[in-house]
Amino acid sequence: MESPDRSGACAPFNEEMRGPITRSSRLVGLLFLSLSFAVQAATASPRGMRFEGKGPLFVVEDQAGRGIEALGDLPLELYLRIPPHYLISGSHAIRSEIEARGFAAREVGRVDGGRSLFLLNRPASAPFEGPPSRGRILYRGEGWFLVEADPDLIPSFGQDGFRVTFVPGRPLPIERHAGAAGPIPGRIPLSPEIRRKMASSDTTIGRYIQRLQDFQTRYSYTDSVVAAAEWIHDKFVQFGFTDVAYDSFWFDGTWQRNVVATKPGTVNPDQVIVIGGHYDSVTYDWPECDPMTWAPGADDNGTGTAVTLDMARILANTDTDLTLKFTPFAAEEQGLFGSWHFAEEAYNSGMDIRVMINMDMLGWVPDPYLNIGINTDSRSRPYADLMAQVALDSTVLIPEIRNSGGGSDHYPFQQFGYNHVYVEEGDFNFTHWHQCTDTLGNLDLGYIAEVENMIVPTILLIANAPMTPTGLAATDYGDGSRIRLDWDPNTEPDLWGYQVFIGPAPGTYDRVDTAFVNTLTLEGLTEGESLYVAVSAVDNDGYQSLASEPIGTVPLARPRPPEGLDATSRADRIEMAWDENGESDVAGYVLYRSEGGGGTFEPIDSLPASQTSDVDTDVLPGVYYLYQVTAYDTDGRESGPSGLARGRLATHDAGILVVDATKDGTGGPFSPSDEQVDNYYQAALAGFNLAAEWDHADSSAVGRRPDDADLAIYSTVVLHY
Repeated sequence: MESPDRSGACAPFNEEMRGPITRSSRLVGLLFLSLSFAVQAATASPRGMRFEGKGPLFVVEDQAGRGIEALGDLPLELYLRIPPHYLISGSHAIRSEIEARGFAAREVGRVDGGRSLFLLNRPASAPFEGPPSRGRILYRGEGWFLVEADPDLIPSFGQDGFRVTFVPGRPLPIERHAGAAGPIPGRIPLSPEIRRKMASSDTTIGRYIQRLQDFQTRYSYTDSVVAAAEWIHDKFVQFGFTDVAYDSFWFDGTWQRNVVATKPGTVNPDQVIVIGGHYDSVTYDWPECDPMTWAPGADDNGTGTAVTLDMARILANTDTDLTLKFTPFAAEEQGLFGSWHFAEEAYNSGMDIRVMINMDMLGWVPDPYLNIGINTDSRSRPYADLMAQVALDSTVLIPEIRNSGGGSDHYPFQQFGYNHVYVEEGDFNFTHWHQCTDTLGNLDLGYIAEVENMIVPTILLIANAPMTPTGLAATDYGDGSRIRLDWDPNTEPDLWGYQVFIGPAPGTYDRVDTAFVNTLTLEGLTEGESLYVAVSAVDNDGYQSLASEPIGTVPLARPRPPEGLDATSRADRIEMAWDENGESDVAGYVLYRSEGGGGTFEPIDSLPASQTSDVDTDVLPGVYYLYQVTAYDTDGRESGPSGLARGRLATHDAGILVVDATKDGTGGPFSPSDEQVDNYYQAALAGFNLAAEWDHADSSAVGRRPDDADLAIYSTVVLHY
């Protein structure tokens, strides 16, 4: 069979060049044709992709670095993560609370019925050349646009040079999947069999890319994409996989199919690594090329598909502790539909994905500088660091860790809270991207094989590593030289022990101790000198987990001040409670009080270490009291004071308090000024005992919000927000 023209000229489409198709695949292909071919290539685009979000939409910016999890208790829905920005839907009433927690909030409106919402961004190395030529821009971020548009505009966005991510409008989980951080060993776990198989990778990868190119097009609306899926399926079976399935989903009048080859884990089969990249292709250089007949997609993304297949070939007979799912995705070029479907189904079914590794465009090498893009986010950074270290140890590649952003199949997994690493060629292939000329002859197979040499050991390190220990906590002995560490025990049957990392800063460790149980006492420390610790697990084969999130601690001889002091006002008493100090030599606590909101603090009670609450009954109506608590140890050393708590008897006899929690407006429609709000309540409550008002200006003046002591004397509190 003669290969297509590698020069990039638009070749005619014919049955012989596409390759053999079985009778059953012809029937499926005819079904696709009957559903799709009425729409011509220039206008073919997804239908039925209406944004399903409810209520006004806001883009909130995390200015305090707390993560969207800091808003998890509020009545809102999350639709998109673009850290430090997030797209949410919520009522206007919670906007002030969102802003009070360190987020800026900007309302971007609603999405009209029948319209769709898209995130548009360009590749990381692309210049920011301005907005899309069509669609309604709801928000412009740094390097991305949030756009409301008719789905027919997807090809237009592609022609403008954007990567297109469809935003489904179904709420996402706010909590992230469990993350990990810290060091991992540099051991490269390649058996002689794996090394033998990898020795021929440049040849096999080249054959796979050529075969994918020989389909002429893998555009989502063609019968060729059906045949390509079946060829991929059959290759997995040929490698010896016994669990190979089509993950089908309905898309714009067609059934599209992710192909999933599962290799069960032998120790923790419920823990999964997803490995893949999309196999569909598209061209946007019309009228020179029509994607219905010619979209070779060798780099985008024949390379990612070929490497997925070749890694499946290499690892087919190698046992791993975790389950591997090799997954070429469909309909990526239309907005990541295949990976959206897979990630959402995985989340809804409770699939425990340790990490998703995405590969998209791996073969363009325009110069001798062999850099490779390892894209991730802050939560998944340890996996990217691991891959970069493997690249430095075992390849000629120069790793560059970058912010992943959207636009490829890792993104839905990130949106559902999973860890991810997205591998992409170091210099983006702008010359041939989505063009007729994206053919095998323009790729460097040796470079692609080096990329595979980086990813295979990374997979094995992750797939065979024990679980990262959890629950790490530090307890100070109180003598200035010892800290006890405790963590939850790992349950792997082949656990050997633990490595404990100690150093002056998170991720900077100059001491490593070994423990064989889930506790360790650090001795010989310097009093008052801060240190950070993290712990990893090691199995009998020498595989080591990622380290836990580091925690900070300081060995002190003097007790630490108690935390969490809170006061509750009652009709006849003021109740105090605080957190247990937790140091092993704490003997008790001393409660202090200052009367009238100022003056000297005097001790009013001494309590044993087992008691972390107290009651003050020697109080007068209408008087503010301030409280502090200290801890003392068995040697009589007393800590500094805790934070302040305020109390006042709850007499409920002072009338009505109006708390205006809204920001002062301009005085125009739907934006009342502070004076207008005050006048409204004064008129509405005329004839009642309106005793006081509290607004933003009052909070700014005293540097706090009204607390329990402020509210305790009023019979009624009206909260306006």
